[in-house]
Amino acid sequence: QTPNPKPQTPNPKPRFKRGVATRGEARGWKKGVSGYKQQMEIVGAEKTIAEFLSKPYFYTLQDHLPTRKKQLSMWASLTLSEFHKKAVKESSRSKLESDGFALYNNAAIRRRLGKEFIALVLQELVQARKIEFRDAGKDQFFIFDVSIDEIADSMHKWARSTGSLGKIETFIFLATDEDLKGNAFWGYPEEVLLKAAKILEKAGKAELFDMGGKSNPTEMGIKFK
Repeated sequence: QTPNPKPQTPNPKPRFKRGVATRGEARGWKKGVSGYKQQMEIVGAEKTIAEFLSKPYFYTLQDHLPTRKKQLSMWASLTLSEFHKKAVKESSRSKLESDGFALYNNAAIRRRLGKEFIALVLQELVQARKIEFRDAGKDQFFIFDVSIDEIADSMHKWARSTGSLGKIETFIFLATDEDLKGNAFWGYPEEVLLKAAKILEKAGKAELFDMGGKSNPTEMGIKFK
């Protein structure tokens, strides 16, 4: 009688240590999905950010596409967090490529993001509608805490609550007057407020006035309806 064959033991699932690459990950960043999600949940913690930024492989763009997607998403989150922490409403790709942008340039481990890497991170933010390039040159860009529609709604809400319906206001006043600080639209460049104003104009809630004759936002006014 032939003895019953021994049942085969399934291969154990590989374990991933936080921040440590496995042998098969010579280039380093390929981690388990669950580990990635855990890091995304606490991406705002300074200790966790410092831990990631201390890993040399985090600065190398990965060839494996699913891994690259997670890597770019993480860098996009870190970049947006940096912008919001410093209350920055506009920046440029050239500034991010410079030595002065510390997030992308870790002198302690002699690692920095390359130009191609930075361009892909910015594209990730564009697709998420968190930034918008100023022109076709794709250097300078606006940074959004909220959507352009929310900025437009905030402008009209302010006009209603302050009795400013029917009055003409300038964009530079709306963007910089300290008494308006705290409104979602405050602090944005006049060009962004002009974009929001055009949404209100299309909805019949505002009328634009070109007081300088050059369509320059600093010389334009808006009358809320």
